Amino acid sequence: HTRGTSGAQVVASVHVEALPDNAVDEVLLVEALASESAPETYGEANRASFVRAVVASCDLSAPDAAARLEALMAASPTRLRGVRWITNFAGALEPGEAAIVSRATWPRVAKDFSTDPDFEFGLGLLPRLGLSFDLQANPRQLPRWARVIARHPGLVVVLDHLGHPRGLGQGDAEHDAAELAAWRHGMTALAALPNVNVKLSMLGYAVPGWWADEGKEALVKGLVLETVERFGSERFGATDRH
Repeated sequence: HTRGTSGAQVVASVHVEALPDNAVDEVLLVEALASESAPETYGEANRASFVRAVVASCDLSAPDAAARLEALMAASPTRLRGVRWITNFAGALEPGEAAIVSRATWPRVAKDFSTDPDFEFGLGLLPRLGLSFDLQANPRQLPRWARVIARHPGLVVVLDHLGHPRGLGQGDAEHDAAELAAWRHGMTALAALPNVNVKLSMLGYAVPGWWADEGKEALVKGLVLETVERFGSERFGATDRH
């Protein structure tokens, strides 16, 4: 990452959870790397001191969600800004099919957290702690999430990855039409909520190969422009909401 951004004037970054086995351990590692006292063996090229904020992993449906949040805040008392829990649900898993931990290229979890009252209770804990929620969900889930979020106007939400449209521009017109219809419906519902922001990220997931094909590039451009039009320029970005 450092090599890839060497020509840019990067002044700070946000670490977003990366599917850790232990959320507190991940945060402690980031804190160690970001600290001025981090061991010299990490090297100047690591530039971990650019990490100014952390979005940690937390299953808000867990019975001990409050204690987990307290532990994360203790591990990162100055950098923790919010939490993320991947909620992409596309129906029950097939026999032998693994959930998200081993399928990071196709986010898919085993239950629909948008209809889980325990998860919504956990969401309600975040505003009083000054923490935001990074929402990662499939387009067809977005209207349900809009209804949940509308009940929590004090919660700052950051919608990840452009609302997560998947696999567009690959020659399947029927898939594209259905995916875009669901995406537009969900994005319109979320954009109507002033506490929801959106990240322009994971464009290669939305339209694989967009950088090497003019037609696909135009499709990505259209998605970005639609998103900016719905949310307004003050509610999009990749890091400014953290």
